[in-house]
Amino acid sequence: MIGLVWRDCFLVDHESIRAFGSVRSKGPLNEELADYVVDRRNRGWWRRGARVRVSTQRLRRLARSHLAPQSATSRTEAAR
Repeated sequence: MIGLVWRDCFLVDHESIRAFGSVRSKGPLNEELADYVVDRRNRGWWRRGARVRVSTQRLRRLARSHLAPQSATSRTEAAR
């Protein structure tokens, strides 16, 4: 219903899900999750109050069981 009235309501979710689907390890997923959390479109009552959004906790749980861990090389490069 919300999507019919407010067409762009789930745009950030759709964009993020596409980005999450393209990652192959936890490092890039963590970057995408951080971007999703701070996105200005995730503010407001619908997102924070009613919690109408993608669950980052569930995405992290899925990542733990399905993605390769971040390699030592990737962590070193990310720290730079």
